[in-house]
Amino acid sequence: MSRQEAFKQLSPIAYKIARSFKRKVPRHIGLDDLLNVALLGVWEVVSRKYEQGFQAMTYLAHVRARGAIIDYLRSRDWSSRHARKNGRSPTIVYVEDGVKDFELLTFINGTTPEDEAAESQIALRKKAVLEEALALLQSRDAYVIRKLLAGTPQVAIAKELKLSGPRMSQIVHRVLPQLKAYVKRASTSRKLW
Repeated sequence: MSRQEAFKQLSPIAYKIARSFKRKVPRHIGLDDLLNVALLGVWEVVSRKYEQGFQAMTYLAHVRARGAIIDYLRSRDWSSRHARKNGRSPTIVYVEDGVKDFELLTFINGTTPEDEAAESQIALRKKAVLEEALALLQSRDAYVIRKLLAGTPQVAIAKELKLSGPRMSQIVHRVLPQLKAYVKRASTSRKLW
């Protein structure tokens, strides 16, 4: 049996594991992304462990496909494993009633709701308040938040700034409550929305 044939026989494992993870992750993470990562994990097993036989590769394919998906999800997460275990997730912190911080913070990137002009005005006000809040932060902290909002994984930002993963999580956990408090004070005092 060639490596390609072994991969074809083991690829259903990746499909099964990706579908099982899809039921557990947020909607914005697509099945295709999970499947691609799982298939890469299976291919890694086939390319490295081909000489050990099909039975060994079957077991390792399960383990590696699952591990590859977990690695992928962790790379896209703002929280450290410790923070996630303790139930603290900065991506679910509410800035203002009914508005999640990542929805509010995306206005930094210049995106505005396309529905109505009134919503656009609210979005502009939210963006201005958020820019004020970011201006009060240390330059590194503001840079981290802007990069996160641009979709850069936390791990990549940590490497760029030569910080450890836990240190990056500490920064995010410290800064998001500050932003939340500032935006809440500004929205209530100015009656912005």
